[in-house]
Amino acid sequence: MNTDKIQGTVTFVSVREQMPVSKKEVGECPVDAMMRVMDGRWKGTILWRLLDGPRRTSELKRSIPGITERMLIRHLQELVADGIVERDDKTTIPPCVYYSLSAY
Repeated sequence: MNTDKIQGTVTFVSVREQMPVSKKEVGECPVDAMMRVMDGRWKGTILWRLLDGPRRTSELKRSIPGITERMLIRHLQELVADGIVERDDKTTIPPCVYYSLSAY
């Protein structure tokens, strides 16, 4: 990090670092990264519901009034692809899938 002294004040000029936007992309601005990952009407609500712990798809659907199953699954797939949410497939009969927040 470089510092410059201008009229008695110290200003910090940061070195531009590449920030991970997702596991697929790298960008410079953390706000742009967040906006690309959080694009979608329901993603914030899904993440908020997952703060309480792992949930099944049906539990998430019941806890979010107005979301269709198609949109829920689409957003979950995108969040998993971006590394924000983890998907845990249980090998039980019937099969169970749990979604939880990742350490990202």
